[in-house]
Amino acid sequence: MDGVREPAGSAVDPAGGAVTAADPGAAGPAPGTTVGAVLPTPVPLPTAGSTPAPTAGSTGASTAGSTGASTGGVSAAGTAGGTAVEPGTTAVEVLIVDDQRPFRTIARTVVGMVGGWRVAAEAETGEQAVAEALRIRPAVVLMDINLPGISGIEATRRILAAAPDTRIVLLSTYALDDLPSDAADCGAVAYVNKEDLTPARLRALRPTG
Repeated sequence: MDGVREPAGSAVDPAGGAVTAADPGAAGPAPGTTVGAVLPTPVPLPTAGSTPAPTAGSTGASTAGSTGASTGGVSAAGTAGGTAVEPGTTAVEVLIVDDQRPFRTIARTVVGMVGGWRVAAEAETGEQAVAEALRIRPAVVLMDINLPGISGIEATRRILAAAPDTRIVLLSTYALDDLPSDAADCGAVAYVNKEDLTPARLRALRPTG
């Protein structure tokens, strides 16, 4: 779990008003480009603490509570895993990796608000993350940094070694300046503070091609 405890009892804010990153209708960057706070990018996501005007209709997620019990395994996608996919398009499958069930629930809700995205699986440890990523080959992985077993950073390296087209987003409650030094070169396309995880930020990372 993260070094900074997250407030208990948080939930998705139905009124919206969270920080957004881009025009929700805009196409995302091409595969292989870097988006977010980890590395420089011509199309950056706002870093934690920035306050661009919210996009109409966007809804953010608060941080998950730290008191949730772990399930002790990988769970498959549930009924709230995503929205309908338009005919002729392919769903963007997402793997959620976090050892806290409340945050996984929030992340699942946020993914479900992005049209054409769906949660394919969840994992609680770094080792489970690698195994699930190689099993389902998701387009996007939402990866907590601090996990039981190997870290999310090491899991990111292992996943990308076998599936280099995977777009991995590091998540934590760290301030940007407090990120582990090896976060910048593990291959992740972005770092997003958990409190700033919104549908708009995910849309900006939409795989293309």
